[in-house]
Parts: sequence; C-alpha cells; structure tokens
Amino acid sequence: MFIQLQTISIILSLGFSFAYCNPLEKKSENNSDLLFLAIASSASSSTTNTECPPKTLPSDVNLANEIVSAPGASSREFGDPSKAINGICGSGEFSGSLDIYELEATGIGASLILSWKNKRVMNSSGVDFIIFENAFRNQGATTYFVEPIVVDVSEDNVNYCGFTPSFGGGGTATQNREDWRNFAGLTPVLYNMNSNLIPVSNLFDNSIKQASGSTFFMGTSGGDGFDLDSTDFGSGCTVGQRNAIRTNGFVYIRMRSSQSQGFVAPLGVFRQSSDIDGVIAKSTTTR
Repeated sequence: MFIQLQTISIILSLGFSFAYCNPLEKKSENNSDLLFLAIASSASSSTTNTECPPKTLPSDVNLANEIVSAPGASSREFGDPSKAINGICGSGEFSGSLDIYELEATGIGASLILSWKNKRVMNSSGVDFIIFENAFRNQGATTYFVEPIVVDVSEDNVNYCGFTPSFGGGGTATQNREDWRNFAGLTPVLYNMNSNLIPVSNLFDNSIKQASGSTFFMGTSGGDGFDLDSTDFGSGCTVGQRNAIRTNGFVYIRMRSSQSQGFVAPLGVFRQSSDIDGVIAKSTTTR
C-alpha cells in the first residue's frame, strides 16, 4: 500500500506555518524517504483523489464490473472491493489513487476475482486487457514504486491460466520494473474517468513490451497490459485449456499479491500489499 500525505501550508501574518495531514494517510515510521517521496508526488499530481469515480461511468469502456470473490473484504481502510469495479481513478505518473481495494499481503485475503457481467473477454490483436494498480514513478528517477500482482484468467473459475511470472532481482526486492517479469502493478495509472477521460479508441495505444517478459507498460492510459497470445501465457493449466481461452475468451480474472505466491516482498511497500483500481478489456462478447 502506498503512503499518501497531503500538506497544505498556510502562512499567517505572524509568519507561522501549519501543516495539514490527510486523514486517510498511512504512515510507516521506517520509511522516511518514501514519506518524503509521497509528499512530493502528491504535490506534483495534476489530479486529486476526490474527483473520481464519476457518478456515471463511460458506457463504451469494458470495465470489469462484477465481484466474484473478495475474501479480504472488510470495514478496514481500503477494504471495500467495490472500489475495484467502480471506475478507474488514476492520479498520474508520480502519485497513487485512494479509490482502490487493497489486497492483503498473504493468506486468503491476498486474492481478488472479478468478471464482466454476462460477458466474456475475447482474444484480439495485441493487448487484451489492462490492470490498473497503484504504482508510481519515483521523483527524479527511472525506478518505480511497484506493488506486483500475479495475474491469471479462467473460463470456469476452476482452471486458471497464468502468464509465468518470475522475479529476476535475486533475493532482494528492487524497484526496477524489468526485474518483475509478467506481473501487474508496475506502471502508474494515467487514466482517470473524470479528469483524464481518454477516448476508448486510444486506451490501448502506445504500449511498450517489457524487455524481459510479456507485460506491456501502457503509455497512454497507464497500467499494465496482457496479451493472450503471449508466449508466456499458459502457466498453471494444460495446453488445451490455454488454447480454449485463446479461442473462446475468458470470464474470470484473478489477481493475487506477489508475496502470497512465494515472491520476495516488494521494496518499501506499506503492508507489502497491492491495490486494485480496476480492469478494462479491449473486446467482450455476450455469454
């Protein structure tokens, strides 16, 4: 979970300055550098977390809109899974959104399964779906504050096919996106359904394929894209099940925190967890 702090400096005639802290902020006493980063990130962001989601969502966007399983749902802060289906509320390259559902780091609450009501996602040319998480780029650097997510999809919510995730940074977590091969939660979210409403025809534009794997860093919308025709697609299932999804599409998408799947804990992440803003598919059909 990222750390968010908003500071408002009020200069009075007596020369005093006061700081106001967002009541939604999350603090980590051992992450002073990260706290400073989040302050700068919030100040530089062109959007605010209170603007989104809009009351009416774009009707032409194939947003995952049905919660199938959210065992970590609770009244805790960021424990409402409806935040993962109520719209995309990105805060730009240097900041994260507050309109998210937080996975738990390990255990049963480390998983979220969504679907598209009465629809299935079809295989199309290029990136087939985008997962919007809460990653952001570190100020003045080429590294990213990542919250990696293991992704797989299914026709029946029983047999799941994944994208063969792997970590190439050795035994120590890094903030280099190329070390997190075939994960989501790597790329900042630029798309905001209120303040940065990108036409649906452009949402999948300017994708950059991960050099070390098959994740696509989405340049126009932000978020991480996945292609069912990727050579890495098919882990955890049979060749027949993989081919059936490529031919007939899928219904369910499962997202699990990387640590729950045995990977090293992300660097500097509060509670070592991941935050889901939403998932958008390029092409769907009635089921």
